[in-house]
Amino acid sequence: MLGRVLPGIAFLALFLYVPAVPVGAAPGTSESGWVGLAFATDRLGAVLESTGSSAEGSCVLSLYTTVDDGTHWSLPIVFDRHAGCLEPNLTGHSMVMTSAGTWWVATTQGLYRGSFRSSGFALLSTSRLLASAGTTPACSVSVAGSSIWATFATNCGFDDAPATVLRSGNGGATWTRDTSFPLRALAGPALDYGEPSSLVAPDTATAYALGWQRLREGHKWPPLVLARTQDAGRTWHTTTLPCLSEYRLAGFLTVSGREVSALCLSGPVGVGYEPMEVVTSHDGGITWSERCNNGATGPVAQVGSCPRGGYPTSLVATTRGLMEMGLGYVGAVDVSTDVGRVWHQSGSMNQSSFVLVSGDGQEAWLLPSGPVGAGTKMAVSADGRTWRAVPLAAIS
Repeated sequence: MLGRVLPGIAFLALFLYVPAVPVGAAPGTSESGWVGLAFATDRLGAVLESTGSSAEGSCVLSLYTTVDDGTHWSLPIVFDRHAGCLEPNLTGHSMVMTSAGTWWVATTQGLYRGSFRSSGFALLSTSRLLASAGTTPACSVSVAGSSIWATFATNCGFDDAPATVLRSGNGGATWTRDTSFPLRALAGPALDYGEPSSLVAPDTATAYALGWQRLREGHKWPPLVLARTQDAGRTWHTTTLPCLSEYRLAGFLTVSGREVSALCLSGPVGVGYEPMEVVTSHDGGITWSERCNNGATGPVAQVGSCPRGGYPTSLVATTRGLMEMGLGYVGAVDVSTDVGRVWHQSGSMNQSSFVLVSGDGQEAWLLPSGPVGAGTKMAVSADGRTWRAVPLAAIS
């Protein structure tokens, strides 16, 4: 099979040390590209590739896993056709990998699951999970131990699409619909084909969700709300985020222990989202403080130093106190060391590149999404300053 390179990947040579690694056979060329990234530990992770024509609605998703920090990659685990089409230059498919090596991927067909121990997989179709849902796609999935949360909506690419939440407490054997879930819609990247990534489960009993309690009325957006549960969804509590009115169009959520941060976004101005605002809670989502905004109007002064320009594609926090934000179009990774108040660019690509970021708690991994080619590389960093290149190669 042939190796591949992503456009703009030359940025890695500017700020990354490239280690000597075994050369394998990279996955074959395709019309599409990399659309997903997830790491559960510093050694255990997966990447997702979409191959096919979105115009024809026929795409094949292929998953590659690693158990040794990206030194070697598995042969592709190929899903069924029509598993879901996603433009590579937009945000990634919702996928997670657990520290035990189980992976989950949310698609238009439902939830795919499997293990790095084998090439087999299973599809939990939406018709099986939601008897009355028909072809409703799975939008996102979050896993903590044996507790699994999944969100469904008629159109995952629209932030005002009513959301349904399912939970399994036994590893996916049985599922229940969370009828007490207080949000009508989940916040997401507000890009066409983008999956909401705003339900995070840090442990088996706790989950946080970002969205709206009522749907948009005309051009008016309601306040963004954080919903939290500490009893596996039996009861939920809500807190309205202190985001300014222009920052209610979309958002991202990241959790590290009791520290919860939300990225509130407004509509596109030029290329990317501007303004944006980061708010953080240090008590599990009860009280909030504004960390930065970069487009406040009227009497509200600018706070901190948010990233400027670009479409945020992902947001992660690590236990080391770092936050990393992938920015599309400008092809950058911005890093904050003070919980989102001041950001600096840690690396950049060409302006047509998008970046997916995944955190395992200790490190941050990034992957340029988009058309594939020879010599594809990822990068990993523990401090947000120095990055190590990791060639994406599959064992032949």
